[in-house]
Amino acid sequence: MKYLGKGAGRVGTNRSGDIWWNAIAPRLGFSFQLAPKTLFRGFGGIIYQGITNPNIDAANRTGFQASGSPLPNSDPFGIYFNWDTPFPQEVLGTIPNVDPAFRNGQSVAWMAPGEIGRPAVLYMISAGFQRELPGRLLVEVDYLSNLRRHDSDIRQLNGLEPKYWGLGTLLNQPLNSAQVQAAGYRAPYPEFDTRLPLFRALLPYPQFVSLQNQASSRTSSTYHAAIFKVEKRYSNGLSLLAHYTISKQITDTDWGPGNRGTTARDPYNARLDKGVGRYDTPQRVVATYSYELPFGPGKKILNQGAVAKYVAGGWTVAAIHNYQGGQPFNVSGGQSVGIPGNIGVTANRAAGVPVRNSVACSDLLFGDPVRGRMLNSGNAAMAAATGLPLAYIPQGDFQIGNTPKFDPRARQCTTFHENLSLVKRFPLIGERFNLVLGADAINVFNRHQFATGVQGVSTTSATFGVIQPYQPFGPRIVQVRMRVDW
Repeated sequence: MKYLGKGAGRVGTNRSGDIWWNAIAPRLGFSFQLAPKTLFRGFGGIIYQGITNPNIDAANRTGFQASGSPLPNSDPFGIYFNWDTPFPQEVLGTIPNVDPAFRNGQSVAWMAPGEIGRPAVLYMISAGFQRELPGRLLVEVDYLSNLRRHDSDIRQLNGLEPKYWGLGTLLNQPLNSAQVQAAGYRAPYPEFDTRLPLFRALLPYPQFVSLQNQASSRTSSTYHAAIFKVEKRYSNGLSLLAHYTISKQITDTDWGPGNRGTTARDPYNARLDKGVGRYDTPQRVVATYSYELPFGPGKKILNQGAVAKYVAGGWTVAAIHNYQGGQPFNVSGGQSVGIPGNIGVTANRAAGVPVRNSVACSDLLFGDPVRGRMLNSGNAAMAAATGLPLAYIPQGDFQIGNTPKFDPRARQCTTFHENLSLVKRFPLIGERFNLVLGADAINVFNRHQFATGVQGVSTTSATFGVIQPYQPFGPRIVQVRMRVDW
């Protein structure tokens, strides 16, 4: 290990990362009139994001604070931590401690100086047609592409190389065992504890259990969308804006709720995790509108008298409708002996068996033994208990598995959501003042949906595929408001 700062045993600088000087971002937009009320518009550009690495607040402070991890048991299946032997001084250290071997035998989180200050870059391309129609209507069709590169994530630098996976059970045998010694493997350095399993000796940095670069800029994402838009500019009391979006997001990382990024299952093959993203939404419709009812003074109906002025007139209805397709399931969990050495494994998909079962979203019933499940069986025990087809099978000992992190063929149910507002205006004191009363209903129909594994689901779980009531936008909330305008 190396330590920041100036003095004996340090690198001579207090700067944790390099400054990125190459953030040059040209952009070009244009608009061309094809006809008196028809435009073709486009944009292309490079946009550098603000440095989004939230892991900096957890930067490694080894040697300058009393922290550390218990040394692992030499027996990989033994007890990891014992209350009778709390952190010893050789783990906690003495501050400041610039011993380069201080964290040997432990897991280390590190931030590469060349990446910690590198911003993600977004290559954005868009083009579309816009046409004005009679009735103050505007229609638009657009294509949008966002190509994000060098995004912040976590990279495991101490993963066991694939060429060793074939050693199988030998990987978990102690280095000093007869079987390992007969195979010709020796300690990587004199101080290495030969009671540790073989895989520890074969890691790229055998002195560490895990070594993570938490400022990695290795990841990327791609977003493509076709957007159809209708806008009704205000006339006759009505204004409207509606969008229909068809899109696809592909990425090799996962910034889910509560995490700071993820590591690849195989650090030597990041493309293995390339697929649809957690929030990929294939279709979405959003419409918002406001309509002044045609009653009262100045309107077409009931426009005379006190009743028209104070009762029938001054009403406005507004609403937002949001309908979107389900997002993909996050599936995890291997069913065979895993690969040691910071390698992630999953089960295999069963050929020809869909992940979603035959129960439609409209037929789901919470608590029902059949209609209370959204997915087919994740493991053999569940298949035997429920009779549902087996969608996942063991990947085989020391195999990585082929289940994608997010399965595009297995999605949550469609989301329906509506908000409604009702406003009444009362003229006061010769119409110089208006009393405005309003009521807003968020999730006016108290919509809910059934979901399973919202934050991820393991194929080995006994509740794999079991539904739970879920309200992504929260329960119905009604608020009443009042104000005076003048």
